[in-house]
Amino acid sequence: MLAALVGYAGNSLAARTAERFVLRLRAAVFRHVQDLPPHFFQKHRRGDLVERLTGDVESIEQLVVSGVVGAVSASFSAVFYATAALWLRWDLALATFVLAPLFLLAARRFSGRIEQASRDGRVADGALTSVVEESLGNVVLTQAHNRQRDEEKRLDREARAWLRASVRGARLGEMYEQFVEVVETLCVPAVIGLGVWEISAGRMTLGRLLAFAAFLGYLYPPVRSLGRLSLTVTAATVGARRIGGILDAEPAVTDPAEPAPQWPVRGWVGFHDVSFRYPGAPDASLRNVGFTVQPGELVLVTGASGAGKSTLAKLLSRFYDPAGGVITLDGVPLTDLPLHFLREQVALLPQQALILNGTVRENIACGRPGATDSEIEQAARDAAAHDFVTALPDGYDTLIAPGTAALSGGRLQRIAIARAMPRAAPSSSWTSRRPAWTRSPPVRSYGPCAA
Repeated sequence: MLAALVGYAGNSLAARTAERFVLRLRAAVFRHVQDLPPHFFQKHRRGDLVERLTGDVESIEQLVVSGVVGAVSASFSAVFYATAALWLRWDLALATFVLAPLFLLAARRFSGRIEQASRDGRVADGALTSVVEESLGNVVLTQAHNRQRDEEKRLDREARAWLRASVRGARLGEMYEQFVEVVETLCVPAVIGLGVWEISAGRMTLGRLLAFAAFLGYLYPPVRSLGRLSLTVTAATVGARRIGGILDAEPAVTDPAEPAPQWPVRGWVGFHDVSFRYPGAPDASLRNVGFTVQPGELVLVTGASGAGKSTLAKLLSRFYDPAGGVITLDGVPLTDLPLHFLREQVALLPQQALILNGTVRENIACGRPGATDSEIEQAARDAAAHDFVTALPDGYDTLIAPGTAALSGGRLQRIAIARAMPRAAPSSSWTSRRPAWTRSPPVRSYGPCAA
């Protein structure tokens, strides 16, 4: 009973410690991913990143939770029963121990092939998740262009690649298990044969032979577990390398070593001879761009597709730093500002309305955490969203999600505009700073963002 309680307490403590480690690992990877530049997400499919944050972390979890605890238990058992066998007949024990390394050699022989199969499976799983995510996210486009069969073919192609990798990994694992069974089966007759020889020579009794065989019977399972652990390590290594690929990616910008002191921002923006080229792009997106924007001024930037309009917004939010020139806020270079402080002063409205899973109120308030209900409603009024929001079944507490069919694209964009209102003017009375001309179309919804 005492041994059972000690074993339960020890395994529970080990499992809790391991799970906390995995929890911190997943949080650290996710935190790092959130700091990576936009072009990183253009190079990696979202499904693959999801698989790395879930499946690959789980493979490490399996190693830490099951592998480490199992290795400690198996090592203790193997040492105990090996010592007992040596105490009974050290020469006979050494003769049978020669077969034990076959377990480890078999695991090593299979580990390389299993590692490749595991890597292929992880990649295929990420591709499969990407296809599902992309298809569900673009279901309207799929239906509008009658692409259902094409999407099914994409899913089938990736699913078959995953199936091949999974079956290959399972087959290799089963081959290892059967090889171990054969080795263990050969060990038993060898021990009995040697024991019978010793009994016939009068150097051993039947009782000691039975005890010796019993100890070997208890010894081989933990030795087999140690061999199987190497396969678990192989699978975890694949996951660790894929996670390492994320952690090795460096953010495009970082906080300055000695940031400038914070101040009440007025909103004077200056681009001074700014040039920029995206990483890996053959041509520059901006060349020697210079202009200033005064507080309260609304500036419309026009140009052909690819002229660099969105790039200006990304540079102002400091997703990237310019290759040449300086961007300033109230005369202070952006590179001297803490990222958190800078982005608190900038309201970014992408062309695609970005909606979060949550209520309308939460979607608007995420632009300025801590905003009061009256401030949220005022922001919605300024964005011409209040009337249709109050007409929803639960008003501002109505649940919405990305791709929701409950609201039109234009109304979702209005909610996104409302989100930018309090962020564009940090004070609680941002509407009092609006120029009167911003109340007239087509800029009445965007005017407060310039206040």
